[in-house]
Amino acid sequence: MEVRNGDDSIAIYNVDTDGVLEFAGGKSAILGRTDWAGDLTDAELDELHRLVLDELDWFGRDFTSTDEPSDLKYTIRVRGKPGHRKIVITGRNNRIEPVQQLLATAAGRRNKAVLDSLPQPSVENLRP
Repeated sequence: MEVRNGDDSIAIYNVDTDGVLEFAGGKSAILGRTDWAGDLTDAELDELHRLVLDELDWFGRDFTSTDEPSDLKYTIRVRGKPGHRKIVITGRNNRIEPVQQLLATAAGRRNKAVLDSLPQPSVENLRP
């Protein structure tokens, strides 16, 4: 899934059949190169399959562009046992946003080690 929100905000999410999520943002996404990979949890992978194959039915139903906002564009390539499909949507879409949110949350783990290494806020840290 590629998500473009305006000229300068691009994110790429790729998930392989083993549940490995690849992510790119910023310059890497503009160049089309992922620069981080991590495993989806079993729960995330189950939820992704449920959404794409069952609830949101990405293989069976047509998608409609809302064109609002006009600078938000999704390009999705989905492959699975039902076959393959390319979907291009402009604007918000309630059949794409739950999957994007799931992938964005999972990709956010790339920052966990850095965030965990930062000092934690406390009253003691506020005193001179």
